[in-house]
Amino acid sequence: SVEYTDYREDIAASIPADGDGQINVKMNAFTPGFNFGLLFTPQPGTRIGLAYRSEMSRNLRGSTTFYRLSGTPPVSTELKTPQTLILSAYQNLTKKVAVLADLGWADWSVFNNTIINVSGVTATIPRHWKDTWRIGLGFKYDVTSKLALQLGASYDSSVTKANDRLPDLPMDRQYRFGTGVIYKITKSATLNLAYEYMDFGKAAINNTTSNGTLAGNYPVNNINA
Repeated sequence: SVEYTDYREDIAASIPADGDGQINVKMNAFTPGFNFGLLFTPQPGTRIGLAYRSEMSRNLRGSTTFYRLSGTPPVSTELKTPQTLILSAYQNLTKKVAVLADLGWADWSVFNNTIINVSGVTATIPRHWKDTWRIGLGFKYDVTSKLALQLGASYDSSVTKANDRLPDLPMDRQYRFGTGVIYKITKSATLNLAYEYMDFGKAAINNTTSNGTLAGNYPVNNINA
């Protein structure tokens, strides 16, 4: 697999004499990776799958512009997404009802620091992220030979704690609830409609550094997709 990343961020900054300012960062990169999977069918109506996704290190390059200041110095950083491993199972309970489950692991500890280089000057942002675990459970009901309904939920553990969490990536534990419809148009074509609600927690922050303490939370931190 090949992924293209387009990274853009606006950062508030204090500029001497002029007061509040802003830094605009734009970076991009193409990154290769790979996926590997196995699927076992020990008996009719039973499937066991194992899926692996490789770590991807995005060597982002771009430029920086400053509000109220001249110059566009080059900027670079490395953005890693972890290797993941997912074990899944599918089991028919009856002719119409099937249960699905998965257990997953993500190596988020590789995202321990963010190192940003701006025109030869390097800054390190400590993340202290840790590996996460995921568990999911779902059901499928065949209404007819062409129409099926799906329902499921999953949980992902948090990558960090309140005293290490930062506002630019306020990641917390995740609850996901989804439902969907599968309609078989022909033997080789299906139509899928799905809805998912994702609750990312309050992502509480209580981070103390030499500059002071940043504390707060996100009372609205969810996505409807």
